[in-house]
Amino acid sequence: MAVSVRLPWIQLAAVVLLQAYTIGLIVYSFTLWVPPLMAEFDTERAPIMAAASIAGIAMAAMSPVTGYAADHLRPRTLLLTGLCIFAAGFLLMSVVGALWQVWLIYGTLGPIGAALAGPVACQTYVARTFSQRRGLALGISSAGTALGGLVLPPLIALLIEGLGWRATHLVVGIGGFLLIAPLIWLFVRDEAPQADAAQGLAKVSNWAIAREPALWIIVAAFIPLGMVFSSLQFNLAPLAADRGLGLRSAALATSGMAASMICGKILCGSMTDRIDHRAIYWVLAAAMACAVCFMTLTTTTTGLIAAVILLGLAGGGYYPLVSAIVAKGFAPGHFGRAIGLCFLFLNAVLLGPWVAAMVRDATGSYALALQVMALLLVPAAIFAIFLPRRDRLPSPPEIGAAVVGNQ
Repeated sequence: MAVSVRLPWIQLAAVVLLQAYTIGLIVYSFTLWVPPLMAEFDTERAPIMAAASIAGIAMAAMSPVTGYAADHLRPRTLLLTGLCIFAAGFLLMSVVGALWQVWLIYGTLGPIGAALAGPVACQTYVARTFSQRRGLALGISSAGTALGGLVLPPLIALLIEGLGWRATHLVVGIGGFLLIAPLIWLFVRDEAPQADAAQGLAKVSNWAIAREPALWIIVAAFIPLGMVFSSLQFNLAPLAADRGLGLRSAALATSGMAASMICGKILCGSMTDRIDHRAIYWVLAAAMACAVCFMTLTTTTTGLIAAVILLGLAGGGYYPLVSAIVAKGFAPGHFGRAIGLCFLFLNAVLLGPWVAAMVRDATGSYALALQVMALLLVPAAIFAIFLPRRDRLPSPPEIGAAVVGNQ
């Protein structure tokens, strides 16, 4: 096989590992920081979980900025900049002395770095790199986040138990940067994105993209799905503790969920090349509702395992489906801005973990919060009828020329 044919897949592997590091730490491994941070600052769950919600809001705010940067800046430069900022945040976490400093880091360096070196930037790069089998490539790319969730939580748990949470932040901050930075430098090409005119496309304004109806249909349909998923994901260790399970068990559950997510991401990504997106959405919503039922209505380890598997499959298919819908409707040169606007609102679902933790502190159980969130899946599933079909994505006149690149 020619090198030119292999190269896109090598580049894909590099961005997969980058997302595994950034999102694997700030999202999947966060639940493992909760118990030691509660003990360190002598507080309940909700104030610690607020850091996750702060990070989610900050990442949401950064999404349009990242999307614009991904459409206009050299990808290697963008990804390495984000990686440097992210690693610096973890180094500073090793020396924090007050809870407000945790909130500050999770509101600035952590989410800024994760946004610039995370899914929006990486998915944009992949969408521009692949013209064939794009859905599969986007699914594999998004599987990088779950790969981090599979590999990192058990490692983090061992490091916390052996070194303490401060030294663990120091080790993963330095070690991750030294491992990932050379891969991005060597394998991600640093070509400036082509302007609209160079692609033979009409110039498209941010306002025209923001007026695209499909963006708002996606947001309305996917927010409940993301709310339930993030609430369970970030509270997984406390949920396990409520069942009498320790930190290692929570780490294994997180890794099991991540393994299930990898399957969901790749499977869903490949299906988006062939199947009506609405059918895929309804399967994901049903799996998410079942996960809530198992998590809140059973107290057995078997119920927890079933919930984790279903949660991983549904959560895994979430981002590839969103990316595939956007990639079908916008030319690669506009993908970053479009997906960034979507994630501006979709990342706001990370308020869910904080709300769920507050309800748990007030009532002694997560059940009420999760069941109310699950009820939102019903109107969302009905609204998903209006999700555009794979071959019928509507486009306003202003961006009609932008769609031709993805026929």
